[in-house]
Amino acid sequence: MSLLSNYFKSLEGLDDILVYFDSTYVNGTYKSTIKEYSTTRFLRHLPIFLPHTWNVYNATKEGYGRTNNVSEGFNNKLKNIMCNASATTAFIVLIKICRRPKSYV
Repeated sequence: MSLLSNYFKSLEGLDDILVYFDSTYVNGTYKSTIKEYSTTRFLRHLPIFLPHTWNVYNATKEGYGRTNNVSEGFNNKLKNIMCNASATTAFIVLIKICRRPKSYV
């Protein structure tokens, strides 16, 4: 992250994006707590999305696919179903689809 931060230092407003990416996807956040004798301790909270869930480096090295085609196929199927329904019934259709067993999706 420091490499990215140094590389994009000159671009206005990019710091906020890098901080968000770092705390959400890479290192997580830190929370300070005050202990006895007024000492401050920092506790690390894991990122929301751990790197092993989104990083494709190892998959690429091992010859696996780097895309999420299964997810894209599901999203496409869902979009086609939703486009054929009115806005009112679209939500009901979505709930019914989500409640189906995995074998139907």
